[in-house]
Amino acid sequence: MIRLLIKRLSIILILLPHFAWSKTPVAESSIKATYLYKISQFTTWPESAFNKDDNTFKIAIISDEPISSVFKKMETKQVRGRNIVVEQFDEGKIPKDLAKFQAVYLHDIKASRLAAINQSIQDLPILTFSDADKLTDSPTLVTFVRQKSKMRFAINSGQADRIGIKFNSQLLRIALTAK
Repeated sequence: MIRLLIKRLSIILILLPHFAWSKTPVAESSIKATYLYKISQFTTWPESAFNKDDNTFKIAIISDEPISSVFKKMETKQVRGRNIVVEQFDEGKIPKDLAKFQAVYLHDIKASRLAAINQSIQDLPILTFSDADKLTDSPTLVTFVRQKSKMRFAINSGQADRIGIKFNSQLLRIALTAK
C-alpha cells in the first residue's frame, strides 16, 4: 500500500511542471511543452510508429503563433532512447505526411482545419495534443484543460487503444478524465 502511494506521488511530482512553485509567471506554452515531454515518457507506441532507420522522436507543432522556441528546448532530451526533433508548421502549411511524427500538438487551430487534420491522422499511432476549447468529437489523445489557475490534462484512452498507443496506468490515474 505504501509503495503504491509512493509510486503515485512520484508520478504526480514528475508530471507537475517544476515551475508551478515559481513566483514568476510562466508562459502557458512552457507548461504545455513540459506536459508533452513528460506524458511522452509514460507512453508506449507500436513499433510501426517509428522509422527503423533513424533514432529520432519527432514532434510536430501546428500553430500560426511562434511557440516552437519553447518546444525546441526539448531537442536536448530523449523519449524512450530517441533524440527529440521538433518542427513547427503554420496551420495553412501542414505537411501531408504527418505519419512520420510520433507526437503532434494542435495549437489554436480553426475548427474547419481541425476536422481535416484529425481525419488525416485519426488512424495513425500519433500522440496528439490539443487545447480543450477546440475539441468537438476530436480523436485527440491528450487535451490540455485549464482549471482555475492550473493547467491539467485529460486522456482519451479509448482512442489510444484503437490506434495502439498505451499510457502508463499511473498516468491514467492522475489524468482528469480517462474516456
